[in-house]
Amino acid sequence: MMGWAPMGACIALFASGAMIVGGGITVSPGTRVSAPFSIVAAPAHVVGPLDRGSPGFDKSGNAYLRDGTDFVVIKKGSKPRVMDLTSAAGAAIDRDIFGGKGLWDRRWDTGRMIDTAVVVDDSDRVYTVLTPKLSNLKTAILLMSDDGGTTWRATPLRARTATIERYDSFNDHGGPPTILSFENFGPYTGPQLWLETFKISDNGLQRRAPAALVSNNSFVVPNHSGGGNLTFTLKDKIFVVFDTLDKSAPGTEALGRTFDRTTGEWTGGMVSLGRSTTVASPDDHDLPAITMDRSGTLTVVLGAHHAHFKVLQSLLPQSMSSGWSPPVTIGQSGRDNGDRAEASFSYTSLNTALDGTVNIVARAEGTSFYNLVQFRKPPGQSWAKSSGGIVPRLISSSGRHGYAAWRQQVTADRAGRLYLNFVYYANNLSVAEAAAGGVADSPRKDCVNARCWYINAPSARPITLVSDDNGETWK
Repeated sequence: MMGWAPMGACIALFASGAMIVGGGITVSPGTRVSAPFSIVAAPAHVVGPLDRGSPGFDKSGNAYLRDGTDFVVIKKGSKPRVMDLTSAAGAAIDRDIFGGKGLWDRRWDTGRMIDTAVVVDDSDRVYTVLTPKLSNLKTAILLMSDDGGTTWRATPLRARTATIERYDSFNDHGGPPTILSFENFGPYTGPQLWLETFKISDNGLQRRAPAALVSNNSFVVPNHSGGGNLTFTLKDKIFVVFDTLDKSAPGTEALGRTFDRTTGEWTGGMVSLGRSTTVASPDDHDLPAITMDRSGTLTVVLGAHHAHFKVLQSLLPQSMSSGWSPPVTIGQSGRDNGDRAEASFSYTSLNTALDGTVNIVARAEGTSFYNLVQFRKPPGQSWAKSSGGIVPRLISSSGRHGYAAWRQQVTADRAGRLYLNFVYYANNLSVAEAAAGGVADSPRKDCVNARCWYINAPSARPITLVSDDNGETWK
């Protein structure tokens, strides 16, 4: 057994679905090794079906989520229903895109490095994006189901992969979610970023307008950790934030645009939101995120990579072009508080709770520690501060020295509960860690001081924490 000691209440699932107590990294079905993290914010967390992925919810409180090739429906009082998404999506793609000829090769990305969100609109229609991988299908696919995920309709998107706007407390849920599609995926690159909007008509899911080019200089990539929205949709407009390839100064440049849903045109021109605090220029880890509160005030976070986040707010409600507050830099600077690992940060989420609290969940990095932390700004208050700066709350603590990512995503249901899903992923493994993880003989690279990066490094089983009080506590 690997020398990573479980800390506190670390909970995982066997592939068979049986509950176990203690840390767990799944290597192959039915096997596990110790996972070096403790859920500090929820030490009594009990494993349940929601742990499998980041859920979307219908008006009745039923949950829908993805876990690899599984599409899971969790209804109150019923046993979870698991469907094979490859089969269901394949039937839709063969019918709607290949003319019923059965030509799709069923190759798609089933991992967590792409968007796996499930979104449900006010009519309980379910949406998710499928990204082909090494496939004869060359663009991402928007899938829609009006029967709870049993059958689907498939619509091709403009580019190779895409991100879907997740449920937030005050964005529009009346129809199909807003999509951004782009080419930066795996070995593929391209600076084009497209805004894609849809509507429901008597003929089903249809484009509201042709895909609109956001930028020819975009640096948007799949958001595997953080998952903050790059768009925020209202009934009459869509706000878009994105990173660019500009190299004229340190940090990554972020821009914003506003799209008029009524006219189908961009309005107000490009808006500069500033540059990240990351040294590299540009850095594809620095994706921004956007949210809005009940009053219409927009909040944008500029992402970071081993740096600090900048937060800014619009001066006028529902306006990106009427000016922004001076950016507030959050995160302690230059101090490593042991396993709190508060020296720098990466991978931002961003949500506004029903009471107006702004929540950010991110990775914190110190001297060889990589922890999961949360920033909170209750309405009308400042970000929580200490004498050393702004201190995030510890959600989950890594018990090992070495690289980790948390693959965190945050969403909400219609009652205002928040759902934080994360998957602990460790790499830069020692020889003993690689052996215990079952990857000692797998390809590796960049070996320094007896630690290597392994291509097939395993991940822990996912965890979903729930907050009933706007992110103040988790269970």
